Amino acid sequence: MSSISSHKLMTWIWTVITVAVCCMRVPLLGLYNLPRAFRRHPKWTYRQAMGVELLRIWFAYASSVKFRFPTSLESGKEGERFVVIQPSTRDIYRALPNIPESNVKPQPLGGTWYPRLYNPSEDATQQVILHFHGGGYVLSSPRDSECRPAGLALCKSMDALSFFPQYRLATTPDGRFPAAFQDALTVYAYLIDLGVRSFNIVLSGDSAGGHLVVALLRYLSDNHGLLGDPRAALLWSPC
Repeated sequence: MSSISSHKLMTWIWTVITVAVCCMRVPLLGLYNLPRAFRRHPKWTYRQAMGVELLRIWFAYASSVKFRFPTSLESGKEGERFVVIQPSTRDIYRALPNIPESNVKPQPLGGTWYPRLYNPSEDATQQVILHFHGGGYVLSSPRDSECRPAGLALCKSMDALSFFPQYRLATTPDGRFPAAFQDALTVYAYLIDLGVRSFNIVLSGDSAGGHLVVALLRYLSDNHGLLGDPRAALLWSPC
């Protein structure tokens, strides 16, 4: 049996097991989360508490079966807000660690603007939030289906535009280290080349995205003057 067929069989078996377990587990979680004192955070609403529980189940399942999120460079329903970025022509990748057995190189990547596309002629002084989504480097994407609520919330709370890059995930053939970090450098340089001044850029990241922000800050600090320092950084449970 080929490795592909074997993986499909195991995925099918694990899916059946997960569905069966969820049929018993979800109702019990629903009852358990009725009292506020038993929720993961007592200030959460019942909907928030159950949303987190369901999200944990989904992440555990997707990680187990090595679910691959689509990374198409087609605009989709995001329309003009989704842009494709080419690797930077600047000499910004030189200080990345040299891994002899790795042939991972900077590649084109996509990204989504919220709530609208950046206009260089009108938004020269506009603050831009560069947000890296979470997902343990194996899950999620910056598309509307995944990040629209977060993107709009960041824009509203900080009176800014936000950009969510589609960095490579470890579940893709070309996504091994340092692919995600190469993409982080590429998108930061993209904003600079677009006309956004570094002091108008606020880095933001949740979970694995927060880890990526910390790595980017360290790289910019160690290579001072390479692209300019951002205005601030927002770290949401970095790991």
